Amino acid sequence: MLNQFLEPRQPRLMLQFIVLMVMSVVVVSAANAQDIIKGDWTYSDGGYIGSPTPTKGDGPDGEAGCNILFWSGEGLLGHPCAMECKSSGGYKLTGEDYQSNCNQAPNNSMGEITHKDGDSCTIVKGSPEGTNSKGVGGGFFPNGHPRCQGVVGDPHLTSFDGTRVDLQASGEFVFTKSLDDGFEVQGRLESAGKSRSVSVVTSIAVSVPPYRITMSPKAGDFLRVDGEVFDIPDGESLILTDADTIIVHQGRRHTIVLPDSTNVHVDNFSNKFLNFFVLLAESRDGRMVGIGGNGDGNKSNDFLTATGTQLASPPDFETLYKQFAESWRVTAESSLFDYLPSESYETFQDPGMPYQKVALSDISLVKKARAEMACRAAGLITGPSLEDCIFDYALTGEELFIESAISTQQPPQFVEEPDTVKVEAPRTGFAAHKIELGILGPVKVGSWIGFAPKDSSAASKVDTPFSDARLNGKGKNTSLLVPSTPGHYELRYREDQKLGPTTFRIPFEVVAPEIEIKAASSAPVGGELEVTLVGDIGDSMRLVVVPAESTNNKGRALTLGQGTESTGTLRRLPKEAGEYELRVVSSYGKTKAVYAKRALRLE
Repeated sequence: MLNQFLEPRQPRLMLQFIVLMVMSVVVVSAANAQDIIKGDWTYSDGGYIGSPTPTKGDGPDGEAGCNILFWSGEGLLGHPCAMECKSSGGYKLTGEDYQSNCNQAPNNSMGEITHKDGDSCTIVKGSPEGTNSKGVGGGFFPNGHPRCQGVVGDPHLTSFDGTRVDLQASGEFVFTKSLDDGFEVQGRLESAGKSRSVSVVTSIAVSVPPYRITMSPKAGDFLRVDGEVFDIPDGESLILTDADTIIVHQGRRHTIVLPDSTNVHVDNFSNKFLNFFVLLAESRDGRMVGIGGNGDGNKSNDFLTATGTQLASPPDFETLYKQFAESWRVTAESSLFDYLPSESYETFQDPGMPYQKVALSDISLVKKARAEMACRAAGLITGPSLEDCIFDYALTGEELFIESAISTQQPPQFVEEPDTVKVEAPRTGFAAHKIELGILGPVKVGSWIGFAPKDSSAASKVDTPFSDARLNGKGKNTSLLVPSTPGHYELRYREDQKLGPTTFRIPFEVVAPEIEIKAASSAPVGGELEVTLVGDIGDSMRLVVVPAESTNNKGRALTLGQGTESTGTLRRLPKEAGEYELRVVSSYGKTKAVYAKRALRLE
């Protein structure tokens, strides 16, 4: 067994490491874990629930919930790998699945953990109650008591009561502060790169009296307690004895666990930005102030200024920044942050940010379509996390924002419901590209799904082959070809392939692709030409060479594959000299759409 002690610079700190071993756990200098950490918190090897953080359906109004750290130790509850997770609906996981998947169930805040020796701990919403046969408490909030404040991406805020808003400010702000004790969380927002309208979280500071904890990837030394650097190895924990609090490091995440089971999760994305989540103990409901609201379960009063002025929910752009956020900007005296020798409080204050409002509607359709393709390819589905991903990736092109979005949503599996057909589909796509649809039955034999022009008659469909499909009566994944002509469309489902009523419609924007043709400007008649295409290349596109003035897109062709770059050789070019064009066109349908062209002289 390995024990580690830290020699504190100030004896009152009494900071100690807990080393999480594979087969056993040692609590340093303690006969009983509960003598150190109040609130029935105990320990185990990797006994961690909370990654990914929110799970669908557990929060207020059926939105994403959050997970709170759960630890169990030798002689207390046994190891997590020996547990089962059950819900009132019968969902059950055992063995190694527990650690990775138990946070996905139950879908409400009730459930039970059963151990191999028959002991059990009931999971009660918002209360660390429940005991095993030895009378030892469990201390678990299933998927989080729903009071969870999230700050993710660039950055998207969710209040404790579930209100969502974007905050592209710059400076240091009070995100939440207790009215009853000294617990407080401050966040530092800085411009993302050279942007004057997009920001990210670069540091957080937490007050857990008598300690001040800061986390900042840009400082070089990520974690400090009262200004002193501490490097917690992955999988290990740091105890702050005077506060009965633990700091846990696991992967990209550091978690601060307070004695009342309040959690602060901080996720570090390659030292470029932070996501953080504050998960309240039930006793703190309605007793918080700050940008995250008060956590009383009422969304309408989330926007309360530091001076007590109640604002509309949500406030307009000017009110959000000039009244609400500005009122929660910390002062040099109230700041909890550490500053490098070259820095000061003033270094990070820019009340002018953002210098212009940026909304998803301001982003080009091409960038949005590319972003949605990338985000869905990573596994995100329709919902807030996908929306955040599209916005962040479209604005920045930074793949870390896709990782960030994935970490905040575990895509739920479809659950079949009687007489209900569900379709998971994108809302944008490039012309002549393929898209994937997820369909869950009961789907009647002969039912139909496909594209139709917006506002067209119920029986309408597009003339592009493979842009609709007859379903065989079983739910499944299927692919459709996006119509070849850009514009406003709908994905429609109806139970009768011919004239049956439309069961539902999904708005869909067909976007014109941007493609560049790279090739020599001239070639020999009857010869060959190497061509490279770069851009939004679709599965049903082809490259043709036709006379420059031709309105017909038929000619010597090169078939392309879907992707962002494709290189091939056009062979047996026309035998007549003259002016020609290389054109990227659709392989199917009667469309004359040309997605890219380049002049070519044959000599």
